[in-house]
Amino acid sequence: MPTQQDGIVFHDDWDNLGQRLTESGGVTITDVRIPWAAAAGYVDKQPVELTYGTLNLPTIQLVFSNFYLGIAQGGIKAGTAYAREKTRAWPYGGDNKESADQEWYLLEGYGRLQSQLWAVEALADAAGAEISGLLHADREALTAEQRGHVAVRIAAVKEPRPTSRWRSAPRSSS
Repeated sequence: MPTQQDGIVFHDDWDNLGQRLTESGGVTITDVRIPWAAAAGYVDKQPVELTYGTLNLPTIQLVFSNFYLGIAQGGIKAGTAYAREKTRAWPYGGDNKESADQEWYLLEGYGRLQSQLWAVEALADAAGAEISGLLHADREALTAEQRGHVAVRIAAVKEPRPTSRWRSAPRSSS
């Protein structure tokens, strides 16, 4: 329903990610009336369960996942630039390098982060194609299984679990 009407007051108390105009955050709704034709989930004043209506949440979660991917891409780019331009090679390793960007632990660490990012980007693209197909298909034909499958894939994009954790270089016992 249109939100620009008497009886709907937004509190403007949400500014995450700089999205001031999203109509998110606190809202007070007082004496607002809508026609039955505009009531979500109703046809001819009767409730109609339609799985399609539950695609909103996974769609928004995929949008946020892509924000996070952009942040990760920028973080890796900034981190590698910093390591390349500002970091010194470790002078006490016995296998001295001329610059930090030749150090095995930096190469391994940034390589692992980049490969994990590529994997999550590929999963995000596949999940995006899958939910796009569902959003553009017949609404009544959407099954709970299809919705559940795409929701799980999007959750996997948002919360990837790497197979191995960062391991620091072995320390000498001397």
